[in-house]
Amino acid sequence: MEVNILEDIISKFDVDKFIRFFRHKNRSFKPKRENIDHFDDKNFREGVKLGQIDFTDEGQKFIACAFKCSNSLTER
Repeated sequence: MEVNILEDIISKFDVDKFIRFFRHKNRSFKPKRENIDHFDDKNFREGVKLGQIDFTDEGQKFIACAFKCSNSLTER
C-alpha cells in the first residue's frame, strides 16, 4: 500500500499529496509552506518548505521540502 502511495506521488506530483503523506506517517508533522528559493541552483529551483516534525531529542527537526528539478532523478 505505501509503495502505491509513493508511486502515485512520484508519477503525479502534487504538493498537497506530499503533505498528506507526511501527516499520515507522523501526526506531529506541522504543515507550513514557506518559500526557500534561496537554496535554488542550476538543477533545483522554486524551493518550498512544506512543513516539519520537531523531535524532543536535542532540538532536532525533520523538514520536508519540494523543488522543481531540471534533470531526471534517480533512486539515489
